[in-house]
Amino acid sequence: MRHRLLLTPFRYPKRYGSRFSRPWERGLFYGSRSRLGCLLEGAYDELVFQGGPEKPFPRSAAMRKTLFHVNVRTELGLQLQQQRSKALQRCLRDPVDPRFAQDTGQRMREAGIEAFEYHSARSDDAVVQFGAVSCCVFQGTPFDQVDVQVESQAVDVAFRCLDDNSVWHFQRGQFEVDGVLPEPSA
Repeated sequence: MRHRLLLTPFRYPKRYGSRFSRPWERGLFYGSRSRLGCLLEGAYDELVFQGGPEKPFPRSAAMRKTLFHVNVRTELGLQLQQQRSKALQRCLRDPVDPRFAQDTGQRMREAGIEAFEYHSARSDDAVVQFGAVSCCVFQGTPFDQVDVQVESQAVDVAFRCLDDNSVWHFQRGQFEVDGVLPEPSA
């Protein structure tokens, strides 16, 4: 039996799609090979959420989330970050237009790829992210779970990791392109 943290992303298509799936396709599990990568994507998602209501929240919204590790194994994986073509990487990491990455996701599904790695579109650094097309790649249940306190506002997000008390700050401006926060499917 698979753990709920691992199964939830596969249950429903995302309303706006995601980097490697279109709105009508089954959801994918997204993670990262690093804490920075998880928090980077989490900060972007929080900023999108904060921008959703017609009127911004009057004060910061505080909540708790969980970071965790999980072992993954597959014979049908792909490391997109290893592709040396700069043009290909530019298309895969486009922070505004997800169409190329979504086409790539469709081709991976058709080829039977079960899991893949790629560079984050939310950073110019080589932050390696992870995607699972199938829950069959997970070996066991989540471990090393860490509670994270999240405080988000319209312009910034702060994460306090309760295992080491580290605080990570992200500003809306670092995710904007030409002064605009990209749509969630990008």
